[in-house]
Amino acid sequence: MDSKDYWLKREQEHAKELRKVVSGKTDEIMKEYHKALNDIEADINRNFLRYAKNGKMTMAEAMKLADKMDVERFADKAKQYVQNMDTSPQANADLKLYNLKMRVSRLQLLKMELNLEIDNLTGKLNDEAYKHLHKVALDEYRRQAGILGQSLRFDDKKVKSLVNASYKLGNGYVTFSNNVWHNTEALKSKLGSVLNSAILQGKNPNQYISEFKKIFDAQSYQVGRLLITETARVQGDVQLDSYKQGVIEWYDISFESGACRICRRAASGGPYRHDRAVVGYNMYPFHPNCLCSIMPAEIMSEKERHALNRYISSESYTLNNMLRYYPDMLTDDQKEMVRYLDAALDKLPKYSGRLQRDYFFETADDLRSFAKNFKIGEIFSDNAYLSTSKIHYGENQEQLHFEILNSKTGRDVSKYNENEQEVLFKRDTPFRILRIYYNDKGIPTVDLEEIIDDKEDR
Repeated sequence: MDSKDYWLKREQEHAKELRKVVSGKTDEIMKEYHKALNDIEADINRNFLRYAKNGKMTMAEAMKLADKMDVERFADKAKQYVQNMDTSPQANADLKLYNLKMRVSRLQLLKMELNLEIDNLTGKLNDEAYKHLHKVALDEYRRQAGILGQSLRFDDKKVKSLVNASYKLGNGYVTFSNNVWHNTEALKSKLGSVLNSAILQGKNPNQYISEFKKIFDAQSYQVGRLLITETARVQGDVQLDSYKQGVIEWYDISFESGACRICRRAASGGPYRHDRAVVGYNMYPFHPNCLCSIMPAEIMSEKERHALNRYISSESYTLNNMLRYYPDMLTDDQKEMVRYLDAALDKLPKYSGRLQRDYFFETADDLRSFAKNFKIGEIFSDNAYLSTSKIHYGENQEQLHFEILNSKTGRDVSKYNENEQEVLFKRDTPFRILRIYYNDKGIPTVDLEEIIDDKEDR
């Protein structure tokens, strides 16, 4: 794996491209807001021309019953909009208000027309935002598969659950759709207040449409910022799931090139474990408009990596032989290697699952000497490091075969030694002997289970 600087630069370039995509989607949102505002302005002007007297729409005129023709026209418009709206609970609740079976005032009808335009806008925004976030999730799974060099499990059901996931806000949990509809209700309230005030003061539409525009501009900005936060949340959830599948236990924060102090401070505190990620603390987004990312952590020091590389090479045989039979005769170099290898193993991901180990002996006496103390129910441990594999590398040529049924603390070093798919246990890791038998190839076989210490299994 390349250096941390390489990954940081790579993720920063990705953040730039992603921000361009979100910016394009935000521009589309702005256009939808402007279109809705234009439609609202047309509704207001039509009503003003129809009911105003002497250039003013008085409250008395506004409170008169709306003409049947206007109500029918509105009902047809609402029916057309309903076909394109989303089916969220909030949308369904609002649609019931547009089923006009009672007589309404001109002002009520005008407010309903405003609200209908806003609900239609919200339905479009929800639909477009969902498509955007769905694509972000799919693209990120594919990108992470390339980074991690392996296939990742994801389907449409999983992607939908990530996009629609709720997250903590204040004392409760909300979804993106909740937030958009909340903003919609706030927008309706503000516009309604401006409309009431304008009619009471006898203002011309040109005088208060400009106030509407200010409200719309602020609202579209809020939704655009929310879309950035949601994009970051979905990308982050995909990355954490990818790291879990790829057995990447630690990550670093990749901040944008123009990142604020909050993001840089979080990055300086890494690396972090993926199963302990908390959004806003050690996982982005750290604030609105945050588009940080994460990258696999290079957590081993140069000496720790060197010790691991030496062990993976042929030096493991010499070192393990010394640890087993001559621990008091280790050279200073070997002692240093053990110290740094222990530190490196602490930083590697744990492997959970079944493992195998094959033994080869020069003579039958060596085999008997090694296995003579094996008894079912007894504890087996090795003063040396115990190398195991996810695959059966002995190919039935071994003289003794171990099956470890429940690895919990073995350290996965397979990405450093792919040919052997190696998982390495620390020195003196205890195992209980469950069964001793000859397998179907006639090879002596021992089934073991790892004895888990509470501190090790955290």
